[in-house]
Amino acid sequence: MVSNTVKIGVIGCGYWGPNHIRIFSNLSGSEVLMCADPDEARRESVANTFSGVQVTADHRDILNNPDIQAVCIAAPTNLHYSLTKEALECGKHVLCEKPLAPNYADAKDIMNAAQSQGIKLMVAVNYRHFPEIRQARKDIESGLIGKVYYIDAREQARWAMIKTGAKNLSDKPYWGIEPSGEHWQWSTKGVHSVDMVRYLTGAEVSGIY
Repeated sequence: MVSNTVKIGVIGCGYWGPNHIRIFSNLSGSEVLMCADPDEARRESVANTFSGVQVTADHRDILNNPDIQAVCIAAPTNLHYSLTKEALECGKHVLCEKPLAPNYADAKDIMNAAQSQGIKLMVAVNYRHFPEIRQARKDIESGLIGKVYYIDAREQARWAMIKTGAKNLSDKPYWGIEPSGEHWQWSTKGVHSVDMVRYLTGAEVSGIY
């Protein structure tokens, strides 16, 4: 009898990785077989928290495992593009934390790779799944609030100030660029607003200023 349970590998066990492992482990249709992280302490934490999940320092152990059908990428954002492309080349379905890539060209490259191979690719943007956001979409679609002409969406996070050492939201470090070249405030928080507006209105982005 063929199992309908999707076998999953998680790459990156820092902040979000363990959350993905926990959620996948609680779903009836998925099972996490392995997680990868170069940090020994993180691997030990996962091994102690989630029984049955194998840990490895090398993400290629996941990609080369024939029993693993799908990969969740929760590594640092500057690695998303290369890891996603590598996973697709190994024939794995991919759920990647946002942002998918550092620029449009790389994101399009990944999308084309997935489509050409018939592989599922998804970006983990979760605001659209919040009950209040889903209700807002229903209210817009039903005409309850009238025609939408303008949406003002703003993102800020206290953890961002802690991470950068910024004293307030106007401090340059809060909007700064990490050594990896990552515009992390925009890529990690701003994309939520963009995706939420797309979900609510059904419109696509025409430009960024």
